[in-house]
Amino acid sequence: MIINVKSPGHNTRATGGIGINLETFTQTILNSFSQEITAPIDYLAKAPLVYIFFLVAAVVGYLGMLKAIKNEKLEFKFRYPLLVIITIFLVNSAMNTPRIYAVDLMGVTDASLGPQVVEWLIFLLSWLCVILYCEGWLINNIRKSQASVTLSNAKGLKSYLGVLIDERKYRYAVIFPTLILCLLLCYFWRSNVKDSFAYQAFIYVKSGQAADYKEQIAEYMEILLDDSIEEAYLKPINNEQGPLLHWTVVEDENNFVNWAYKEFYRKKKVVIK
Repeated sequence: MIINVKSPGHNTRATGGIGINLETFTQTILNSFSQEITAPIDYLAKAPLVYIFFLVAAVVGYLGMLKAIKNEKLEFKFRYPLLVIITIFLVNSAMNTPRIYAVDLMGVTDASLGPQVVEWLIFLLSWLCVILYCEGWLINNIRKSQASVTLSNAKGLKSYLGVLIDERKYRYAVIFPTLILCLLLCYFWRSNVKDSFAYQAFIYVKSGQAADYKEQIAEYMEILLDDSIEEAYLKPINNEQGPLLHWTVVEDENNFVNWAYKEFYRKKKVVIK
């Protein structure tokens, strides 16, 4: 957080040159902890499908971990699940601090969505790692417990542990019911499916807009990549980009986007005619 806030570009762009002091630093850290604690609830309200992702990843990942451990392809011991959980919690909290400092405490209103996208990505990947790590720890302990169970103390327990340690039983008893549950949840949360990036991308491609946009950009590139053309005059295009984010050339040749195109493609001018 200190590096991020004190860096010249961020200090000027996001905090207006205000800098950082002990009070705001402490408040930012505390807020990052509280936001990370409530993050699962927030994601459940805004993006419940993420829990389907975690559920599928957990049951399928468990089978993969089970195979790797049983075949001795994975010798890692998974001894410290609690330490891993705490570490990932702190990592995710740290990811929140620059945004919290700039937006919540400094009052920045035009903050980029970029930090939130990165926070979301780290949340998914890091907690997926936690799930797999805890599953590795669980499998190792189940194997130890199963080995120590005798006929005299618990035949039922050994059968129960067998479901979690036998690949065939696990598929029928855990994976298949979980997949059915996920399908039911997808139906229940079907309105959220339509808001997902994957659905928007699917509609964008299916409608033909993606092909149309690709064809128009190809015409642009034919001109921009032609070294014999020093002044590039481009046609206006249908700017339906769907899930894409592409800054297009405008009529003002002094616009930043036009200037960037001009410099990158080494032209004297790039403009919409």
